[in-house]
Amino acid sequence: MVKLQKALKPGNEMRDFYLKLPIQLDFRVYLFNVTNPEEVREGRKPILQEVGPFCYDAYKEKINIEEDNKLDTLTYSPYETYFFNQTRSGQLSPDDYVTIINPLIVGIINAVADQKPQFLSTVNKAFPIIFKESYDIYLTVRVRDILFDGVTIDCRVKDFSATAVCSQFKGQPVMVEAEKNVYLFSLFGTV
Repeated sequence: MVKLQKALKPGNEMRDFYLKLPIQLDFRVYLFNVTNPEEVREGRKPILQEVGPFCYDAYKEKINIEEDNKLDTLTYSPYETYFFNQTRSGQLSPDDYVTIINPLIVGIINAVADQKPQFLSTVNKAFPIIFKESYDIYLTVRVRDILFDGVTIDCRVKDFSATAVCSQFKGQPVMVEAEKNVYLFSLFGTV
């Protein structure tokens, strides 16, 4: 009887619970705001201010479900939604601005340095073209944009180095193509 109740068969209460969690989860995010980016550029130590928690109600479910009775398998795509919870976040807002280390620039540099260091000069040449006026190791951004909505990366460029870097964005889970060759980057994927 216990084995039947645990099986993820249609109509089973466990299956419904497994496919769509009936309760919200408490999702909290803390960010470290760099309060002195100009001084850090001059060689001083960064002063970090912990900001948070930014509290969200998270809902998780599984969609695009495919069942294979022969193999006794269930295939699905995870789907998550987040709603900002102002009550639990207190005075904080998803529209607050923070200055953080630019995770996209640092991530690209680290990946290239680790896997293909011979291309570091190409990447270095591409950054000012791709990021234009926002090209900096520090990124001042709204919390909602860096977490979910996305920071715009414009890859409508003709330069070889920029095109080479932009070509790596396709298919990355943290990058969503908003329009042809214009991407949105966020830490948790755009919603």
